[in-house]
Amino acid sequence: MDIKDYQELTTGYKKTVVSRYIAIEKDKILTNITSDEKYLVSTKYDGHYFSLCCIKGAPFLINRSGRIYDDLPILKNAKELFKTKKIKNIAIPGEIYYNDEGRVRAFHTTKALAESSEHLKFAAFDIIQPEDSPYKNSLETFEELKTIFPAEGTLHYLDAKVVESRNEIKEIFINKVEEGGEEGVIVKPSQGFTYKIKPKHTFDAVVVGYAEGDGDREGLVRDLLLAFMREDNTYQIFGHLHHGFTDDERRELLKELESERIESNYIEVARNKVAFQMIKPERVIEFSTIDLISESATSVIRKTCLKYEDGKLIIDSVMPSVSCSVPQFIKFRDDKKAVYEDVRFSQIDDFIEVPKEGAVKDLPESTIIKREVYVKESKGKKMVRKFLLWKTNKEEQQEFPAYVFFYTDFSPNRKDLLKKNIIVSDSEEQIGKIFQDSVKDNVKKGWESV
Repeated sequence: MDIKDYQELTTGYKKTVVSRYIAIEKDKILTNITSDEKYLVSTKYDGHYFSLCCIKGAPFLINRSGRIYDDLPILKNAKELFKTKKIKNIAIPGEIYYNDEGRVRAFHTTKALAESSEHLKFAAFDIIQPEDSPYKNSLETFEELKTIFPAEGTLHYLDAKVVESRNEIKEIFINKVEEGGEEGVIVKPSQGFTYKIKPKHTFDAVVVGYAEGDGDREGLVRDLLLAFMREDNTYQIFGHLHHGFTDDERRELLKELESERIESNYIEVARNKVAFQMIKPERVIEFSTIDLISESATSVIRKTCLKYEDGKLIIDSVMPSVSCSVPQFIKFRDDKKAVYEDVRFSQIDDFIEVPKEGAVKDLPESTIIKREVYVKESKGKKMVRKFLLWKTNKEEQQEFPAYVFFYTDFSPNRKDLLKKNIIVSDSEEQIGKIFQDSVKDNVKKGWESV
């Protein structure tokens, strides 16, 4: 195997293993974690995912995006260790973190990496086994790590304990996180899913849009679109809020939000493929979540910033942002306003490092590929169906698809006068077929092209 193979192993492990950890809160430990005879419970280090690799006795580090580090002081220790253990080739996923007293944040690690600090440590938590090797579960792999690494030092195996019950997991969480101030704990049953247990955090954000339910959920709010405010008074899109409302609240909320709709050149789609309707950025909401991430399996998370001008929400730029796991509605904050002091983006800085990259502005204009409009007379009134397909020319920005299909159906004889549907794709062939199929399904006898 060469360096390229190790890069693929490292990025693949991040994508298929680490990124699929299931986030839960303390109250769900006894019910949501799979029943098993034994569990490996470890401290969650607030650092950066790396693989410590070795080829023919020469160690190097690879980060989650495949970048190679071969000159960090920590590698001197690795070379001596692998020589002592007679290890020639290996790939060990782990966490690089900054060694200091008290709780250390990931941004300390970033600074230490840039300075090639001697205060970096590596906690090994797995071994990427060769394809032809016998299968080993998490507990067996942990025992193997203990034969390679010491419990403490610059290079060490993860701080972990094998327990036999979920009550013991809960006790460790209380001791390590609630009393000890650690970020969280990782739980690996002998078989099955891996869980990360973290404390619940609450934030205040402004509501900038809503999406209506469909089918038997029509007439109810499905999702709210949330944003934080940056220092330049732009609204940084954050995520969708779905959980925490009763059906009565969703019904009443839809009536209220429909009167607050405004124009916008920003388009986002809920999971039911219904477009968000943008609203005046005035309502402040409090929500909770147990997990924040600033990186996907392949790149930094970036989202759109909007500016509110002349009663419209307009795309301003794209900035590094975060996503969260299952946000939960708590309440509307009538005592707060949609101003920087109350809904600032920097609320999240105490919990996660967000890359400090500049804004991407002056995004390319979209290009219309196809546009077809059909009309039909019914009871003396005109119905309109419009089909629109465009290329965004912004697909290099992670949050933009390459192609968008937009269908509108207006009927003055219907209670719901205007219906819309948006579908996005990165395939020109796929989106072209979607356009053709939609025209075929919705344009029958009596419709005329205009």
